[in-house]
Amino acid sequence: MPENPLVAVAAAMRTALSTSLKAAVKDKAGRTARLDIIDMIPDLQRVLIGERDTIRNMTWSPLNLVTLQAINRFKIAQNVPLDGSISYKSLSAVCSVNESQLRRLVRHAMTNRIFYEPEKEQVAHTKASRLLMEDPRMDAWTYFLTDHFWPVTAKTVDALQKWPGSQDPKEVGVSLQRGRETTWFSEIAAADRGIESFRHSMEILSEGEGWEDSYLVDNYPWANLGNGTVVDIGGSNGHASIAIANKFPGLKFVVQDLHTEGSLAPEHLAERITFMNYDMFTPQPIKNADIYFWRVVLHNHPDASVIKALRSLVPALKPEAKILIQDHGLTDPGEGRPADEAHERMMDIMMLALMNGKERGLEEWRALFKQADPRYSWNGGFRPDGSRLWILEATWKPIRTYPVITASLSF
Repeated sequence: MPENPLVAVAAAMRTALSTSLKAAVKDKAGRTARLDIIDMIPDLQRVLIGERDTIRNMTWSPLNLVTLQAINRFKIAQNVPLDGSISYKSLSAVCSVNESQLRRLVRHAMTNRIFYEPEKEQVAHTKASRLLMEDPRMDAWTYFLTDHFWPVTAKTVDALQKWPGSQDPKEVGVSLQRGRETTWFSEIAAADRGIESFRHSMEILSEGEGWEDSYLVDNYPWANLGNGTVVDIGGSNGHASIAIANKFPGLKFVVQDLHTEGSLAPEHLAERITFMNYDMFTPQPIKNADIYFWRVVLHNHPDASVIKALRSLVPALKPEAKILIQDHGLTDPGEGRPADEAHERMMDIMMLALMNGKERGLEEWRALFKQADPRYSWNGGFRPDGSRLWILEATWKPIRTYPVITASLSF
């Protein structure tokens, strides 16, 4: 009798889960198999539980954020000992949370492999919960997403109904949630831990798979700039500039953002990386730089705002200056890996929900440069293998050149 395929799959999965992933992905075949499995996970779940339960589970997913917000706000992970365990009674006392409610929250987190009970009524760390305790940036990420992202996204559809087709960053869910006209970034800047948690969250993203600064460092001809100057617009704490500067010692960088207070370059780069406060919708103060670049910034903004930002550069640009963008892109449905497309579409809805921003395909980027100023010459873009982000480039050509047309004239 042929082996039941589900039994075979379950056995293979148990074997795979007990094997070191690092060892399994040493070769290309292993890495490709890993990506194939990631792509198949949604289909596997749908086959196993059916379409109805798949949709039902999607609608219940915000409950995971309830648990994460509670763990973050009450500092539950920080009060569970790294070694050993703690009783619910003792944990509720140190966290100042009702014991019954704490137990329910923590046991729900356990279904996501955050904490476990080594014995009844005792709480201990898993790898995931240790991460929430030991990594302050992961703690900041959890705070940022559960306190400043999740609540406003719940108002997204209401905002779409109230302001259909809007490109105004104030006509989004955060204004409805706050009961006044505002922007999401304004609320972040005014919040306790807002700017700090935003910076830490960007660091977390930059270290995630496919987000690494190395894709920008290794896939653009920085060496051709020699001792050139690069302006990193919206560069937060300068992590991208720092990564590039470490490999290309001739380059100098100016990192610009609305709030750069407290940002410092590493001591060995202090003479080559400076920080300045700057609003990218105002005239660019750094003139004649070789490259002006945005890394994961412009997707935050609607088309009208991106055009305004591109126009703000014009008075500062020298001939042949490059405008470099590293940002998300959009591939056509079915063109790439399902997991990659799911990530792109998720980011697109996130930008819509928070700021009326959007992710864009190559043709949309080309059109934005053309609308901003016809003197921008679009060079195209590509996504390095393994990267989640595209690299896009345009050149400033204030004097357009045209082909010489010759003809024989006869009288």
